[in-house]
Amino acid sequence: SLKTKQNMNTDTIEITATVEGQAQTTAVALNPRDYGLEPSKGGQIEQAFTPIISERDALAEIYKDIITAELTPETAKQAGELLKKLVKIRTGMAAVHKTEKAFYLAAGKYVDAWKNKETTPVEIMEAKLAEIRDYEANIEKDRIEKLREERIETLKTVCENPQLYQVEKMTDGEFEDLTASLALIKTQKEQREKDAEAKAAREKILENRMSIISATKSLFANRFNKELNVEITVDTTNEEWTKKLTALSELKQKYIKEETEEKEAAAIAAKLAQEEIDNLRKEIAEKYKGAPSPAMTDFAKRTNQSPTPEEPITPTFQELDQYDTLKKIVAQIESCNYTCIGGTIENNVAFIALRRMAACE
Repeated sequence: SLKTKQNMNTDTIEITATVEGQAQTTAVALNPRDYGLEPSKGGQIEQAFTPIISERDALAEIYKDIITAELTPETAKQAGELLKKLVKIRTGMAAVHKTEKAFYLAAGKYVDAWKNKETTPVEIMEAKLAEIRDYEANIEKDRIEKLREERIETLKTVCENPQLYQVEKMTDGEFEDLTASLALIKTQKEQREKDAEAKAAREKILENRMSIISATKSLFANRFNKELNVEITVDTTNEEWTKKLTALSELKQKYIKEETEEKEAAAIAAKLAQEEIDNLRKEIAEKYKGAPSPAMTDFAKRTNQSPTPEEPITPTFQELDQYDTLKKIVAQIESCNYTCIGGTIENNVAFIALRRMAACE
């Protein structure tokens, strides 16, 4: 069996349960104050549940008789009917709970609305009074904020992150020192960047100039270093380079002129050499006319044949074939001690050019 009893003095509810003939009493503390309510408010809630609790207690007596009765079909029928009634009691309590809770939830919202309505004018008055009270402090706050904005704008011209500095807390002297220091750092950085750019530009110019010198050297590799040593660095001025470039150009023209003259002299020398060869052939032909030449005689000895003077004698090429280089030709001409209008052969321009070509052969 189950019985409940509220002790108004201790604000608790006693629940008594009987199991198999033995009564057990459990005190469940339901103190309204534990939930922030006065006992009178708690009593109002209890009254809402009183009717359904009375029905429950009446059914508890029937429950007591059934659980102690002999188990028969009639007892089972009574148990089923009581079970249905207890289900209605439980759902009835849930309905009371929902109604009471909805009331208090709505009452809470209404209380909130009432509070907001009545406190809004108070808050407006408080804000206005606080504004009056803090008038001077707000003026100072606005001054500091304006000062910070002005100083931040100043620092933007000398650094990238001016907001990192608490400039509003600095004296005028401290801020001036900071600005000067940051300006110096910026100037030094910009100067380093300019120096780096200028160095890169000078190196590029040097590279181009060295290409010009290298191209000239490759054209006149056998002469260049003998007459002009062009030394330049990244620090060579435009004026110095212009002088060197002019000298280099003049030397280049000189080399071109010399090569042209050498080619002309070589052509003349080749022509003279051919004339010398032709004259030599004629001389040999006249000298050995009507008789075998030494070459023919040598050929006859080697072949056991007799030379035939009756046959026309022409210069043989066996003797000429031994002059197969310019050095041999020059040596042969020098041994002849030829003379011309200009004097001995050593003074002949064409021969000089021929001898130079022979030296380079």
